[in-house]
Amino acid sequence: MKANRKKIGSKGLSKTGAEKQKQKNAHIVLILVALPLLLIIAVGVSSFIFSNDLLVPMHQDDFTLDVINVNAHSVTLPRTHDTEQHGIFGISWAGGQAAIVGDITSENQDTVTRQLEGRISPRGISQ
Repeated sequence: MKANRKKIGSKGLSKTGAEKQKQKNAHIVLILVALPLLLIIAVGVSSFIFSNDLLVPMHQDDFTLDVINVNAHSVTLPRTHDTEQHGIFGISWAGGQAAIVGDITSENQDTVTRQLEGRISPRGISQ
């Protein structure tokens, strides 16, 4: 008895042109969705890692100032580049005493007088 043999070609295993295009389109869609998602994740992680660089103030080395006068409403300091700057600053003394000073109320060649915003003692803040 003779066996019938059929030639099995690669035609049955190959994909049609439409299927290939469909698969290619699926890859493109996957890339177009994945790239923005990865970008968002990278920005989020970077923001989290480097947020302290932006949010935590830089503390410079301590420097010494002689306080010329203190009263209930103001603090008079020697005139320096730092004491001339506008803003709110903290001044601390040995023993935990500190003051929060604000706007410059007067100045001359030698001194700068600032408004006393509050005092800080080891027990807490007082006005």
